[in-house]
This record gives sequence, structure tokens and C-alpha cells, in this order.
Amino acid sequence: MNDLALLYDRRGKYAEAEKLLTKLVEMKNRILGENDPSTLSTMYDLAILLYKYQRNYAQAEPLLIKVLEARRRMLGEEHRSTLDTMNRLGDLYRYEGKYADAEALLSKSLVGLRRILGDEHPWTLGAMNNMALMREYQGKYTEAEALFSKALEGYRRVLGEEQPSTLNTTNNLADLYVDQSRFAEAAALLQRVLTVYGKTTPAWSRYYSQSQLGASLAAQKKYPEAEPLLLSGYEWMVRLEPTISGVGRSDSELAVSRIVQLYEDWGKPEQATVWRQKLQATRLSVSP
Repeated sequence: MNDLALLYDRRGKYAEAEKLLTKLVEMKNRILGENDPSTLSTMYDLAILLYKYQRNYAQAEPLLIKVLEARRRMLGEEHRSTLDTMNRLGDLYRYEGKYADAEALLSKSLVGLRRILGDEHPWTLGAMNNMALMREYQGKYTEAEALFSKALEGYRRVLGEEQPSTLNTTNNLADLYVDQSRFAEAAALLQRVLTVYGKTTPAWSRYYSQSQLGASLAAQKKYPEAEPLLLSGYEWMVRLEPTISGVGRSDSELAVSRIVQLYEDWGKPEQATVWRQKLQATRLSVSP
């Protein structure tokens, strides 16, 4: 059950993964106890799924806090699993806008993981990526770029170009370039990502990247190249939306707004009007 849940997670079938992991946590709590390492591991996996892919922060936060407290008590403050859980909770706090709490946990976990595991262990690289995201949120783009670049170099060397963590960090660096209006650099990274995604099963992240590439090309006034990427990216995101929950719907809204911007900048007001109406309908569908 656990392996199937993780496979669903990797394939982007988040609703199916959540059902299995929720059932597993209930079973393991009853049979093994809430402090058993296997119970804590599944609770951790469920929390990551809930906050990163479902944006269900209210449900994920108490799970991660519980796992962190148990691992601190049973393994100690400096154990790799404790530090990794600390990093994940810090990342969740960043999503929630609790920046002071996020900063404290992310900094402590990164220092600890670097000391214990070294700079190129995947957990350390993940902590670098999360700290880079924090720096980007704070507008500290130079620090964020240095951390993203170091994490990306490490992932490529240790895990390879096609591993999900490598692709995720590549996307994050591209997002940073977009924030700085460095659209040509963003497009180069995203084209590289899509070359890898072209070899794999369609997944949400692939079409988000496709939409982002279209937006980067449109910002360079390469409208004919941008249009099919933006339209196809959005269409596939809509198809996959039922498996994604909240994260998918908000990203779909962003994809539509990029299409509106394309047609406005391209001087095609009729198409812009049609897509502006779709954008309004999308916003209504994501409203609570």
C-alpha cells in the first residue's frame, strides 16, 4: 500500500495517493502505535503530499509538528531525519507566510545537514532549494540564485538530469529568472526541462513548465512560438486538474492569465477578450 501510494504521488495522482496514505496512517497508528518509525514515516509522506501538492496547510502542519517532536525526542536534534523534518516544516511555514518561523527552521536544518551529510547529499540539496525559495520570497535574488545554482549542479551530478528533484530545482531557477525579467535565460532552462519531460508520462509539472516557457517567449515578443505552448499547456492542465486539488486550480488560473497577456501584447483584442472571460470563470471556480 505504501509503495503504491508513493507511485501515485510520483505519477501526479495525488488524490489516490492521499487516500492510501491516510488509510495507512490510521492502520499504523492502531497496529504499531503513533511513535513507531514506520508510522512516523507515513505520516511524514502524507504531510508532504498535503502541503506541497494539495495546499492543505491546516491538515499538514499538525502532522509535521507531531513527526518533528517525536523524532527530536527519539532520535535527537542533530539526527538526519530530525533535520530533514525540520526543513520540511520550515518550507510549510514559508508557504503559510510565517516567514520568521520558516527562516529559523530552514537555516538550522541546512547548517545541520551540511555538517552531517555534506553539500551533495540529496537531503542537503533539497534544503538548499528550500532556502533559495525563502530568499526569493524575501526579494534576495542574488542569494537565491547562488543557492538554486549550487543545488542544481549537485542534483545533476549526483542524481542526473531526469530525476524529479533536478527538474523541480531547474523550474525554480527559471521562475527566479522570470521574476527578474531574465526571460531568455528562463526559456533556455525550461526548454531543457521539457526535453526531459518529453520522455516521460504526462504530468502536471510538465505542462506548468510548458506554460511558463510560453510566457517567457511571449515576453521576448516571440508570439508565434509562445502561442501553441501556452494553449497546449493550459489544455493539458485542465485535463489533469481533477487529480491535483487546489494547487492545480490556482496554476490553471495563472496559465489563463498568461494567454490573456499574450493576446493583449500581440495586438489580438478579440482573442484576449475570449480568454479574459475564461479567466473570470476560472477565478470563480477557485473561490472558496
